[in-house]
Amino acid sequence: MTNVLTPESSREVRGLYRTRFVFIGALALIVCGLVLFLALLPSYVILNAGRSSDDASSASLLPQETTDKGDIARAKIIMREFAPIASSSAPLRGVLEEVLAVRPKGVQILTIGMKRGAPGVIALSGTTSSRDDISAYRAALEKNPRFTGVSVPIGVLAGTSDDRFTMTITGAF
Repeated sequence: MTNVLTPESSREVRGLYRTRFVFIGALALIVCGLVLFLALLPSYVILNAGRSSDDASSASLLPQETTDKGDIARAKIIMREFAPIASSSAPLRGVLEEVLAVRPKGVQILTIGMKRGAPGVIALSGTTSSRDDISAYRAALEKNPRFTGVSVPIGVLAGTSDDRFTMTITGAF
């Protein structure tokens, strides 16, 4: 089978197809970019809509003579966001340090659950090597005036259960 086109015509046809291929590829990339832009646009609008109102409210709190107003506004926003965490973590850390400081060597704490309030509750669960260790731990916690009540299920103190225990500590924290 022979080619009826001359080599110059064959090169011209290949160039035409190459140009069409590049053009279609460029159109496909433009369409993909447009679809991605439209998909991400709602997220961008949602994120920036809340930011502009925070900046406007914090800008009114700034003194007029400062030169770094943007940095101060950003710091105020961060402080406002983290204020509940910063104010609540320090007292609970002290309480947990007190709870863990009197723990005998045979007692291993696996989980700690907390609920703040007027009757605050700390729930401990773990394992112990003997029931005497858990009894000593309970007695040491009851001596602390910060805790109003320390309760352990009777089965743990009587030795009827396995080496696992739960303890509930109540107090004002």
